[in-house]
Amino acid sequence: MSKEAAKERKVVGKYAPNSDTSVTLLGEKQWQWLEAELKRPAELRLVCSSTQVIPDEKGMDEWGNYPHERARLLQLLSTTKGSKTILLSGNAHFTEISESKKFGGLLEFTSSGMTHTNPYYAQCKNSYRVAGPSDSLNFGLLEIDWEKRQIELQACDAKGDPLFSKQVKFLP
Repeated sequence: MSKEAAKERKVVGKYAPNSDTSVTLLGEKQWQWLEAELKRPAELRLVCSSTQVIPDEKGMDEWGNYPHERARLLQLLSTTKGSKTILLSGNAHFTEISESKKFGGLLEFTSSGMTHTNPYYAQCKNSYRVAGPSDSLNFGLLEIDWEKRQIELQACDAKGDPLFSKQVKFLP
């Protein structure tokens, strides 16, 4: 994408969505494996991705650049019954929590990085953001309380001090 097009779309990255459905992030065998795994019983699911899934407006390396793949993943995750699913991602150079109401309140906790961050990226538009952003050096901490049936998603700075957090209930 040209710099002019990026400015027009108000994005910071150089990527634009690709409508070519032959271009994929996952192969068919990977999709079959993921669907089979998501059918297995679980009270809580943590699904990891190297790049963000829910946020799709920044023009950065994200699932939003492959709208057909992103839609397929979000639809698959929304049809998973009997468990709370939380996405964990990175490679954004800042930390935030996003939520997709359209897909049943699906949450995504993004945390990166411990060696460098980018304040400019942290200020990018994210209509799904519910916590953060922070451009401090950071790591993500998940604390699961099985008795209370809740998980706390906490972004911490390099010293381990909390930057922000979100508690989420999940059903037995």
